[in-house]
Amino acid sequence: FEEGVLSGGSFTVDLNTISAEKMAKGGGQSSLTKHLKSDAFFDVENHPESTFVITSAVSGETDSLDDGYTVVGDLTIKGITNEITFPADVYMQDEALHLDAAFSVDRSKWDIRYGSGSFFSDLGDQIIADDFEVEIKLVAGIKG
Repeated sequence: FEEGVLSGGSFTVDLNTISAEKMAKGGGQSSLTKHLKSDAFFDVENHPESTFVITSAVSGETDSLDDGYTVVGDLTIKGITNEITFPADVYMQDEALHLDAAFSVDRSKWDIRYGSGSFFSDLGDQIIADDFEVEIKLVAGIKG
């Protein structure tokens, strides 16, 4: 934060903390969690962290927020970096910076192929959507 405006930043996600919250059908949550951590999806053993680095943040109205930011940055998953853009609510509260956002990410851009119609044409009704939902609730202390 510079002069009350978001100017940059970064954070790291420990992918070992991935866990399935609910199942649509079949299997169990622990089984899906193991599968998501496997090399079929996020390959957590070889890529235990994901990073996001803000390259720009523009304050003002966004499509989904009355008075938020449009955040642009580099998301690295499985050692592959792609630029993403998303709306975020960024504010100061209790002497801490808060960033709240929810958006979709296309996993195929990070070579996450399992069950993807972007890579396989013969999956029929077994296709798994390429988009996954990301929800960020970040709280960070500000250095004086």
